[in-house]
Amino acid sequence: MAIIDDASSIFQVNIHSGTGQAQAITFDGNSDLSPDLIWVKNRNEGNSHVFIDTVRGVTKTLQLDNNTLESTGTSYITAFGSDGFTVGTADNVNYNGSSLVSWNFKKQTGVFDIQTWTGTGSNRTIAHDLGVVPSLFIMKEKTGSVNDWTVYYGDETDALQFNESNATSDSATRFNDTKPTSSVFSLGTGSVGNRNNSTYVGYFFGNSSVSRAGLYYGAGNADGAIVHTGFKPAFLIVKNTAATSGWFIYDNKRNPGNPVTEELAAQVGGTVADSYAVDFLSTGFKLRNADADLNGGGTKYVYIAMAEQPFVTSTANGSIPCTAF
Repeated sequence: MAIIDDASSIFQVNIHSGTGQAQAITFDGNSDLSPDLIWVKNRNEGNSHVFIDTVRGVTKTLQLDNNTLESTGTSYITAFGSDGFTVGTADNVNYNGSSLVSWNFKKQTGVFDIQTWTGTGSNRTIAHDLGVVPSLFIMKEKTGSVNDWTVYYGDETDALQFNESNATSDSATRFNDTKPTSSVFSLGTGSVGNRNNSTYVGYFFGNSSVSRAGLYYGAGNADGAIVHTGFKPAFLIVKNTAATSGWFIYDNKRNPGNPVTEELAAQVGGTVADSYAVDFLSTGFKLRNADADLNGGGTKYVYIAMAEQPFVTSTANGSIPCTAF
């Protein structure tokens, strides 16, 4: 497992106020995070989630909550900075009078990677630079034909859709029923990831001291079991794999303290009523509800979490736990 001492050098949540005029956004604190993926959502309005990354380029935008293709423009993110980014005038990223949240990721061995490829329509493997076996990855057809965002979550036979609330479904044409390795991932003949001559982007997550994607089973009560991540989360996404349910998103900037209750949903362009509560703990998170969306008894859930700070850091003399709280 990759041990990263400073979680803020890999991931940060940021809140900014929209002005409708181009403005530079600087991250809080003293971090020098230069993001490779910027994911922005307007907290107050029904604007789509925006994905922009350094691999596709600053003018290339994908909208997470629908299946549309990549668009080209200069009104969303206009520059990647050494400690933030610059937004243009688009409502999705800078609506005048709105509060907007961004989730910002840096490519890092063992933690996060971005890849692009061109489909062939034939079973194949493609190299990635994560350096570990991906615990979860998300892929989207960006040019070609309209198609859903597809999620590999550890089951090589099944997949979820990031822009849909559907339950998991089985198809060998997605991942060729083959698990990824520390150097490659597999694709079948299906159009969601390998349509001949279409182009795709993939976002890959590994398990490290500052990142974790995995599964847990719900307890069905409001005092649910703790899900151990090995760090205090700054960011959490949860999805019921077995039923129609949202991808619920929580973070430590919209809710600086427990319980964490302000929700957004990956598959919804609008705002979401705050229905559930989660506690962010020093070594993981705890579900504070009994609803099937997050904590149904015996139900399997997938989650993605990024750290506020790791519980274990590396030193010349070994690993030292951080302060528990």
